[in-house]
Amino acid sequence: MTNHTHSTDQHAPLPASDEIDLRELALSLWASRLLICAVTLAVALAAAAYAFLSPAIYQSSVQTLPPPASALANYNAGSQLQKASPLPALTPQIAYQTFIRHLSSDSIRMKFFDDVYLPANTSDASEAQRDALWRRMANEIVVTPPKQGMDVASLTVEGENPTIVADWANQYVQEAITAAREELIGNLTSAVDVAKHVTSEQIKALRTVAATTRKAREARLDDALKIAESIKLEDPPQSGNLITSYSNDNTYLRGARAIRAEIERLRSRDSDDPYIEELPDLLKQEALLSSIDLNPESLAVAAIDRSALVPEDPIKPKKALILALGIVLGGMLGVFTALARAMFRRPKASA
Repeated sequence: MTNHTHSTDQHAPLPASDEIDLRELALSLWASRLLICAVTLAVALAAAAYAFLSPAIYQSSVQTLPPPASALANYNAGSQLQKASPLPALTPQIAYQTFIRHLSSDSIRMKFFDDVYLPANTSDASEAQRDALWRRMANEIVVTPPKQGMDVASLTVEGENPTIVADWANQYVQEAITAAREELIGNLTSAVDVAKHVTSEQIKALRTVAATTRKAREARLDDALKIAESIKLEDPPQSGNLITSYSNDNTYLRGARAIRAEIERLRSRDSDDPYIEELPDLLKQEALLSSIDLNPESLAVAAIDRSALVPEDPIKPKKALILALGIVLGGMLGVFTALARAMFRRPKASA
């Protein structure tokens, strides 16, 4: 008898209070439908308030590509004119890499921050405000360099004013283009200036040597003239002269008449340039160096694939998505609240 009772106890069902009754759960939720709706509505209203009261954020971007090779022709022509130490040829990729380096540099970012971003946000910023604005600008202005195997780079600017974000994006890229141009043109200018200086010094030296040579020639002719006059030799001997060369020590044999004419011609000479054999090539080199276009505007370091345009629609807040999430999360929170209330009330009802 005892064993039978014991066996019956082992197979007895659990108390009703420990079982999950789906019907009771559904009835409980239905009974709390007003609570669920109220919570859902409250969360949805909060989401709507955030979506419609948060400031609209706009985004604009600039895309760049490497420059065409034709835009580098003047630079490369100028660099190759320096025969002593020509600069390496500037390829589109090298020019573009220089631009990307400046676009991503802290120096351009700091210049833009000091000249544009900071004055647009405050007129007298403390160090703490500067640091906060610097961090905010890092999030609002984003540079995306070219991915491996691709050439497209982009700069994206976000902000509350659509016109300003477009202007800032274009201005930032122009700052990087200007800095890259100045670097490359600066290298070429330094090399050209050195070449000009060397060529000018060579020309000056040749002219100095020519002038010295002319003076020495005049001095030798003066001595030869004195000798010719002392022996009363006005013209060279007509016959019986075995000397065929009238130079150096025998110059006096040319006769005083010829020597005077040459001295007069030498002293009346305005320039020795026609008598310097190496001078024409150096003058041509100097003219070519002076003709090199060193204007930074003539050099292209990047091609603008797409300029920043004034955006029409904000990128955030995404109102429809926020409202949908608010309704879903509000419904979930309402159901959870109703279930929690039912669980706390259940022991009292069973008691």
